[in-house]
Amino acid sequence: MKKLFVLISLLALMACQSQPPKVNNVKKSNKVTQQDAADFLETVEESYLKEYEYAARVAWVQANFITDDTIWLGAKSIEKMGALQVKFANQAKKFDNLNFVD
Repeated sequence: MKKLFVLISLLALMACQSQPPKVNNVKKSNKVTQQDAADFLETVEESYLKEYEYAARVAWVQANFITDDTIWLGAKSIEKMGALQVKFANQAKKFDNLNFVD
């Protein structure tokens, strides 16, 4: 019963918190250009090259020195690369309707 009271109290306090205003960082124009896509791909490529080198080095160390610490490093590296992929995939959605010329 005591746990339920604490839970309800915390939820009530959370409901009373004022929410900070959301900042809208969206461009005023929703139109994207081929140059925007090219810039985006360049940013993605630079980020992947930098992060992939680190991930590859961590994977090598983990494969050659199997300890709890290297397993932890490997897991963190995989987590970071996965988050980076999701971030770029979500950002790439804005180019879905852009027609590219061959």
